[in-house]
Amino acid sequence: MSSTSTETASALLSKTNELLADLARLNSNVELYTQVHSLQQNFNSLEEKYNSFQNNIKNSKCKSQCKDLNATSESNGVEGFLAQLLLSKSNPLPMVIKEASAPPLEPPLEASAPP
Repeated sequence: MSSTSTETASALLSKTNELLADLARLNSNVELYTQVHSLQQNFNSLEEKYNSFQNNIKNSKCKSQCKDLNATSESNGVEGFLAQLLLSKSNPLPMVIKEASAPPLEPPLEASAPP
């Protein structure tokens, strides 16, 4: 074997070793990217679940407050009217206004005329 062919073989072997090292680094980078991508997907999923749980907690508290408000409010008085008004803001349902139990503030016109 001549020195030129030995140098060429040595250069090819050196270049092959460099390419193998580069390939190993690239494989490592791809593996790392795959792990990071998987972690990102898991994080996004957990964030969605967390937000869903937060909404469920808010809705549960609101429903509980509405239930308590319905149970403790007077249905024929001002409190009942205000409770219905508050509930209609959060859940629009047709309201039925019942007759007020309090007497009118002004006397009828007939009674105010002198005899």
